[in-house]
Amino acid sequence: MNKLMKAIITGAVLWFVAVLVIFPQQCIDAGLKGVFLCLDTVIPSLFPFFVCSGLIIGFGLAKPVEGLFAPFMKPVFGVSGAGALPFVLGILSGYPVGAKCVADLYGRGVCSKAESEKLLAFCNNSGPLFILGAVGAGMIENPAVGRYLYIIHILSAFAVGIIFRFVKAEGTEPLALPAPEKENRCKIVVDAFAKAVDSILSVCGFVILFCVASEAIPKFGIAPILHGILEITGGCREILNMGISFDLRLAIVSAVIAFSGISVMLQVGGIVGKTDLSLKFYIAGKTIQGVIAFIFTIIAVKLFPVSESTFSVNLNVTGLAIWKTSSCLAGIILLLAVISRKKAVDN
Repeated sequence: MNKLMKAIITGAVLWFVAVLVIFPQQCIDAGLKGVFLCLDTVIPSLFPFFVCSGLIIGFGLAKPVEGLFAPFMKPVFGVSGAGALPFVLGILSGYPVGAKCVADLYGRGVCSKAESEKLLAFCNNSGPLFILGAVGAGMIENPAVGRYLYIIHILSAFAVGIIFRFVKAEGTEPLALPAPEKENRCKIVVDAFAKAVDSILSVCGFVILFCVASEAIPKFGIAPILHGILEITGGCREILNMGISFDLRLAIVSAVIAFSGISVMLQVGGIVGKTDLSLKFYIAGKTIQGVIAFIFTIIAVKLFPVSESTFSVNLNVTGLAIWKTSSCLAGIILLLAVISRKKAVDN
């Protein structure tokens, strides 16, 4: 099997080099698309979440979160309450923030190896910026359909988490780490930024590489689906242009987004590769999620039909609305922090 995989990888690399040599201008244009994609979407949407994830874990804020969400996470997903952090960050920010958060929690000894590998299976998901913005508003030109897909995406992630609740994994104890030294707060902030820069550079490198590789895929019947398996952004665009029914296109796009694509999987591999966590649960989880998302979408469009012209309401979000929303969120977070602190004192 190893020899076969080695032969496949060698053939793919040689094919890719040949494409670069024979079609240099097309590859340059595809690479530029990848660069602009990184500047327009990837860096603005992911980098702040990378930093926030590092700061939350660096300042030890995962422990209060664990206490608050343990009553929910433990019976439903079979993991500690700290698993709520990568799950929430994953669905709010997108690939691969959830995986980075899991790796950080494991590296800090907050989650066990078994918990971390299970979390990887369902906590690394696409964010609203991509599904609502890029796919819904951009590719389909209908935000309502984007919201439709986003709800299905979250439900499919929940389903995978419940499935892996019954899967046994090795390493039930967190890492045996020495007693943490009191770190300088400035150092925690600097380290969070440094790790975020390192992660975002890796992600952008993969995005550019796979934009070029996707451009080289021959254009035939199922090429858009192969493109989606390789890289989801361009793949979704091509799938939505296929000459099949809108319902089927929507289901395939939903499956591709849930699967995440080989590009994202390699990004996750680069992040998790710095630990001893296995990717087998992650790959299995994303494959299962792709199938579940496809089935959920097929069922949903039968029960709640949608179309490209589905009525949608565009919200005009002003600066005042953003200020009000952020103030409410800050109040909720402060309240949760006070409750968590009170529980810790009582115990």
